[in-house]
This record gives sequence, C-alpha cells and structure tokens, in this order.
Amino acid sequence: MGLLALVTVAALTPLSSTTGFAQQAQFERFCRDYADHAVSAANRAAQAGCAPHRAFRNDFVADRALHYNWCLRAPEQAVAAGRQSRQQALNACLARANPQAQFDRFCRDYADHAVNVANRARQSQCPASGWYSTNHAGHLNWCRGAPEQTVAAHRQSRQRALDNCLRGAP
Repeated sequence: MGLLALVTVAALTPLSSTTGFAQQAQFERFCRDYADHAVSAANRAAQAGCAPHRAFRNDFVADRALHYNWCLRAPEQAVAAGRQSRQQALNACLARANPQAQFDRFCRDYADHAVNVANRARQSQCPASGWYSTNHAGHLNWCRGAPEQTVAAHRQSRQRALDNCLRGAP
C-alpha cells in the first residue's frame, strides 16, 4: 500500500477508532443515545400529526441505524448541533399542533418572569409594589384568564418598574 493510500485511509478512519476501548465504548453509547433521541423525536412528531420543516431532511426519520451510523462518522459538535436543531424543530412543531400547550408555556414563562422580577426587586430593596408578588400560582392563574396582550403589557410594566428602581428613578 502506498503512502497516499495510507494517508487516505487514516483520514477516513473515524477519530473514535484511534481512541482506547473505554473511550470507544463511551462514544458508541453517545451515538446510541443520539439515535434513540432522533427516533423518539420522529415518533413524537408523527404522533402529534405535525410535520417539521422539510429543511431537516433525515432528522425526522424513525430509522435508528441511519442516525447511529451518521453519528459514528460525524464530528461531535455536528452531532450536538443536530440534536439541538431537531429538538427546536420538534418543539415548534408540537406547539403548532397544540396551541393550548403553547399558551400554557406562555403563562408559565409569564409567572416565572414575574416571580424572578419580584425576587430581584426584594434583593435590591425596591419599594413595595403591587408588581412584586412572589406568588407563582397567582401569576399563572391570572395569566390563564387574561388576554395575551394584557399579559404582555403587565410583563413590560413589571420589568419597567424594576428597571426604574435599579436605576434609582421613581
């Protein structure tokens, strides 16, 4: 075998095959986990009746071997990025398929933000205000009964009150 052929073989050999047995086993577990996650995401998208954007080509194919073999050949950063983009596409797909879940997430985010602002206001010794309640359930229940525009306006007003306090403005 010539030098060029050896260099070519070395360049095409996955990085994982040059590592020790323990590292190889860990890498294979990583790829099995990646493939399982990919198949699970494909199945969840199919069950929800939503079709993620076609730009993701094979991301939503329930073929474990396809995902596993790709993972074995791809750089670890590409695998991590692929998993993250698949999860984001699945989340968006599921939200479109279930608007109630999207609204619930909106209200949970609102309540989380309200409590976070209240805690920051207390830590900064801001004057007591109706905006600074740490009652998560109260914020969540209020949000569920209010129009989205009103909720968004309250969130902005609460944040503005905290920002003014932190700047020392009345």
